[in-house]
Amino acid sequence: MGNIRTCGETSSGNGTSFINPSYPSTDTTLSNCQLIVDLLSDNICQLRLDFETFELEQPNVNGECKTDFMKITGSANDNSIPTLCGTNTGKHNANFNVIFKVYVDLDPTGGNPKINIDTGATSSVTREWKINVDQIACDSQYRGKYT
Repeated sequence: MGNIRTCGETSSGNGTSFINPSYPSTDTTLSNCQLIVDLLSDNICQLRLDFETFELEQPNVNGECKTDFMKITGSANDNSIPTLCGTNTGKHNANFNVIFKVYVDLDPTGGNPKINIDTGATSSVTREWKINVDQIACDSQYRGKYT
């Protein structure tokens, strides 16, 4: 399955899968789960996060992630990255597989980014995540583009 990491660990290469502690089973406990991404070099300008599985508490009626959420810190502009919650799992159909992807711009000299998943105690939701993390070089043709 490759390079697998969970809460409190560090990813130091491409192809890392960040999983909940009980994966492939779900979790219902309160936790503050963090993955530190140790950048491969000072030529890394983006992270690509592929949400193979991502199930947290849904946002409230105002669209706010209050009980459970994922937040990325240590990026080029932390405030521009939305807080995520709810269901962001890849969808399957008979003809193709679609994976929800997020590209995160980094400052190559800004230190190691962190992926934080906080789960609250007041939820009866079963939580589960498997997020594939890849580092993209500044001069790579595979960098995410914004329109």
